[in-house]
Amino acid sequence: TAHDEPFSVVRDQFDAYRLFRLLLAIFVRMRIIHLSAPSPYLASLLKKRLYFNRRIEMITNPILDPGSKIINEAYSKDFPKLVLISNYAKFKNIESALFSIKDVRATFPDISLTIIGYGYIQNRNFNKLINSLNIEQNINLIGYQSRENIEKILKSSHILVHPSKRETQGMSIVEGMLAELPVIAGLNSGAVKWTTFDGTCALLVDVTNPREISQAIIFLISNSEICKFLGKVAREKSLKRFDPGVIAK
Repeated sequence: TAHDEPFSVVRDQFDAYRLFRLLLAIFVRMRIIHLSAPSPYLASLLKKRLYFNRRIEMITNPILDPGSKIINEAYSKDFPKLVLISNYAKFKNIESALFSIKDVRATFPDISLTIIGYGYIQNRNFNKLINSLNIEQNINLIGYQSRENIEKILKSSHILVHPSKRETQGMSIVEGMLAELPVIAGLNSGAVKWTTFDGTCALLVDVTNPREISQAIIFLISNSEICKFLGKVAREKSLKRFDPGVIAK
């Protein structure tokens, strides 16, 4: 089973470890008979980059259902609360989310963004950017969190922002959809379009343009009923594709 394409990984995050993994993938490639991938996007990429001409099985990554979210009073009490789940890496494009928050606060000054993942709290350049944009208030960098804490945060949030430029599936997107959150993500970000069911439960934008992200955020904040509808559709569709029982069949 392949969960990423090694040439893209080395390009996006070059270091000795990932270079070794690329060389290992090339070595193993010559011995592979059966191969699976979690998304059509990755399967296509593997065929192209590794010259793998055999059939690649599509076995998507499963995720346990955290339980249906009951839309709570947060929509009227402390709406809007945004959440972003990603370890820090350049291709994850988190800076675009910060620039968009700066823009959104001209209209909604109380908006909050919680960022979950490694690489932010002690990242001087990242924190310097937050300070230079004057958006420190309600930007919460909380680092690594347990699965239980992530589920609680998702259930008390309203929108999942995912500005990554490339995903081979996008598990944090699936987590958000199962928690009934509408998603803002990349229109041309690898498997993101497939993961969000061709964007039927997400707003897909050019994530390299912070203005497009901010416009999507403002649209959802201004239309809480659409938020709820997209979240409901996201959960229903995700259970039919990403539930372990469905995948096992």
